[in-house]
Amino acid sequence: GYTCLCSRCRYERLDSSCRRRVSVSDECDSDKDGNAMPVDGNKATVGNLSFYWKKIKALGDLAMQQGRHEDAEELYSIVLKSKPSNGDCLHARAASYLERGMYCKSQQLW
Repeated sequence: GYTCLCSRCRYERLDSSCRRRVSVSDECDSDKDGNAMPVDGNKATVGNLSFYWKKIKALGDLAMQQGRHEDAEELYSIVLKSKPSNGDCLHARAASYLERGMYCKSQQLW
């Protein structure tokens, strides 16, 4: 069988310990998107843990649209580790707290 190498599939295959080590870069990993690779049973090779930051932000936006606010906060935080002044991610992370009823924390970020 084969598995997709797009950013979303690569990220979703990571376990929680790997997700904490994800980093973002300014370089697009489009050469990986849309490609498929063979898998060994149920194990997929994830490769390096660096993602194009705009794709991680887009995954955060998707999580917000789907009501997965905790996942969205995690994704926005990944981007903010290397781009701490990114206004879109700061605003979106605050919205993720607001949607979970964490009003004080949300207001601090705005």
